[in-house]
Amino acid sequence: MRQLGGYKMNWETKNLLSDLEVLKDRFKDLKDSHGWHFDEHYPYETNHVLNKDEMIKEGISYHERRIHNDQMFDLLRLYIGQFSNILEKFYEIEKASSIPSDQTEIENADK
Repeated sequence: MRQLGGYKMNWETKNLLSDLEVLKDRFKDLKDSHGWHFDEHYPYETNHVLNKDEMIKEGISYHERRIHNDQMFDLLRLYIGQFSNILEKFYEIEKASSIPSDQTEIENADK
């Protein structure tokens, strides 16, 4: 019975590690997407003074940037929530693995 429990714990751990890999890829995609967006919409150096045409272009692209940023933050919140859920499951597995599986083990621990 104990071996079966260990097998289940191993399977659950592998599942969670797979979930973490997927989540890692999602964060990487989000970073890449935002990097592309940043490079496209912020081509100027920090101390660059915008001229009139550049100011107009910035004003026109405001809504596009706003939509992109809103979507990015929504995804970040979602991914962080998923990350927290995965961590919680790891903590549950760790807690379950430290508790004896039957009464015999509890009695033997007292001796």
